[in-house]
Amino acid sequence: MPFVPLRAALTLEPGIRAELERISRSRLEPGSRARRARMLLLYAAGQSVSAVARALGTNRPRR
Repeated sequence: MPFVPLRAALTLEPGIRAELERISRSRLEPGSRARRARMLLLYAAGQSVSAVARALGTNRPRR
């Protein structure tokens, strides 16, 4: 039986995606903000929450 995600897919407009990409690459933004931008970009690319957490070395959110 295939896995059915419970969370909604994230669709980013091109302008928002470009801003998140800029933030994620910035050396001047605070690290927490750059990490959040990377989280959103990975999730919008179709990765699961667990895969995003693994890729960034963090924990999954608790329910």
